[in-house]
Amino acid sequence: MLRKITLLTAFLAFVVSAQAQKEFKFGVYVEPSVSFFASNDKDVEPDGSNLGFTIGLLGEYYFGNSDNYALVVGGNFSFGRGGSLFYEDGGRLFPDSELDAESYVSTSTGNVGTNGEGMLLTPGTKVKYRLNYLEIPVGLKLRTNELGESYMRAFFQLPVLTIGIPVSARASIESPNATGFVSSTGEEVYYTPEKVKGENVYKDIFPLQIQLGAGAGVEYAPNEDGGLLLTAGLFYNYGFLDAVGTNELFDLTATPETNKARTGFHNIGLRLGIVF
Repeated sequence: MLRKITLLTAFLAFVVSAQAQKEFKFGVYVEPSVSFFASNDKDVEPDGSNLGFTIGLLGEYYFGNSDNYALVVGGNFSFGRGGSLFYEDGGRLFPDSELDAESYVSTSTGNVGTNGEGMLLTPGTKVKYRLNYLEIPVGLKLRTNELGESYMRAFFQLPVLTIGIPVSARASIESPNATGFVSSTGEEVYYTPEKVKGENVYKDIFPLQIQLGAGAGVEYAPNEDGGLLLTAGLFYNYGFLDAVGTNELFDLTATPETNKARTGFHNIGLRLGIVF
């Protein structure tokens, strides 16, 4: 965590020192957002969205002897990425996390769990993930000329490539209230929580996320001579790496197999910012 904060601080120092250059602008922004998962496996289905929030810094470097084209580099913290996933066949969804064992009850014996690691959850389990990331976005920005005499410009950012590192991950886990689940061999014991909130599942989150996206919006210069800009735009990005790592999926008639599903997430945000 300290290394991640150091990297963000180094970026801030860079953009502040570069302000002396005429072609460089520095800004801050906030972005309320909605995110949800996508899956390429029919047995792992998206089942709800998250409301999230991002706060960030950006630097715009204008090039080509024009104020219409810029390279944009940022640094931000994003909270609440992810959404909900429905695991039709259940499985060992968090093999590396230490779950709260006492919150899980065996469907065959009624006994509470004795070891939170690798808990085998029943079919029909729903998990709501909340993932927080430290992110570095890089993109190209194109601005129109002033729209009439309105002191306004339209802008587009395409593409926007974002590298994210997870800093924390929590999950709310809910399974159907059912008994009698046993595996085809009778050796596996299933556990079911009625509902457990706030499980720390960071160890089962993939340690890197790459997102590709785009944005568009407007800028307003309240001063006739330019300078300060107020910005508002709609941004979309897709995290295409498997955000929740590799799980073991089970069903009652087949042998366990490693989950090959790719569960990336979509994110749509309204970005409000100030550029100096």
